[in-house]
This record gives sequence, C-alpha cells and structure tokens, in this order.
Amino acid sequence: MSSEALVLAVVSIVRPTAAAVVWAMLVGTRPRRLLAVYLLAGLAVSLTIGVAVVLAVGDTLSARTAFELRARVLVLLGVVALLAAVAARLGWLRRSRPDAPAASSRPRRLSPAGAAAAGVLTHLPGVFYLAALSAISASAAARTGAVVQVVVYNLVWFAPAIVALAMAVSGSIPSGDRPARAVAWGRAHQDTILTVCFAGVGVWLIAKGLAEAR
Repeated sequence: MSSEALVLAVVSIVRPTAAAVVWAMLVGTRPRRLLAVYLLAGLAVSLTIGVAVVLAVGDTLSARTAFELRARVLVLLGVVALLAAVAARLGWLRRSRPDAPAASSRPRRLSPAGAAAAGVLTHLPGVFYLAALSAISASAAARTGAVVQVVVYNLVWFAPAIVALAMAVSGSIPSGDRPARAVAWGRAHQDTILTVCFAGVGVWLIAKGLAEAR
C-alpha cells in the first residue's frame, strides 16, 4: 500500500458532515438497514471510479509520461486544495452543502434512498481521493495490486460508517451525550477543521509536485 495514499485516506476521514450523518443514522430508527445502504451506495460509486481511474492510467500512459503528468497533477490538486481551504475559511463550503441531520436527532423519516444518496454525496471523489489515486498509479503496482490499494483506501475512508454498522449489528450502540457532543463540536468547528486539513494537504501536494518535476 502506498504510504502517501494511506495518509490521504486517514486525513479524508476528517469530515464533520459525514460524521454527523453517520451518527444520526446510528442512533435513529433502522440503523442497520440505513447504514448498510449508505455504505453500499457510497462504496459502489467510489470504488467504481477509483478502480476505473487506476486501470485506465496504467493501460494508457507510459511510465515516463505518467511520472511527468503526476507532477503536474499534484501541483494542480495542491492549488485546488488551497482554494478549498480559503472557501472553507470563508464558510462557502458549508453554505454550498445541504444541512446534515443534527447529531442528537433521530431521523425517523430518512428513507433507504436518502441514506444511499447521503453515502454517495458525502464520499464524492475530491482532492484527497484524486491525489491518492495518483499515488497508487505511480506506485508501479500490478493491476491487481492497484485495485487492492483502491479497496484499502476506501475501507479506511468509510471506516466511521463501517464501525457504526458493526455497532448496530452487534447491538452495542453507544448511549449518552458524549459522542453526540463530539459530533456536534465537529460540526460547529467544521470550517476551521476543513481549512487546516485542506491547507496542510495543499501545501504538501504542491511541494511534492514541484520536487518531482525537477
């Protein structure tokens, strides 16, 4: 597994909106059904795109061309990440997204179709995923190895929902206000959290891209 892709997978977990959605489904009615649909729909779209990209890059680009293109892509993604950091700081990202259910609410009216849509919308491929796919494509792994890396990335990315589903299946759904307060705190400070994450990753991607372009 590419260490770069693994780091990006861990960073991609930091999504207050997705955490609020998962928590709301976990403490609501029909948590197992809704979380399972949420996972299946999100993984279906994310895995399909990820596998298609790494296989297409491996089949169409030579090693030298892929290396040169990767440097440019990293710089471009870094710039996009910095712009996203500015947008998060100004609150534009929050205003452009539909409101997630409150952490303490019980979404009794959430349908499986709504859970599926949430799974897709909260895991649409973005800067982190595209950068990870670039790292996987550059790892010189065989087709099977590249596909396995995409699967591992997605399992890490969807880890909060996977853990929540395991809790629902085992009947060990947490009670009390502490987890809800943590989710609510993340939602309240999501602009700052996203600004720091996007800015940090953006600087890293640009520095890495410039270093590889030399």
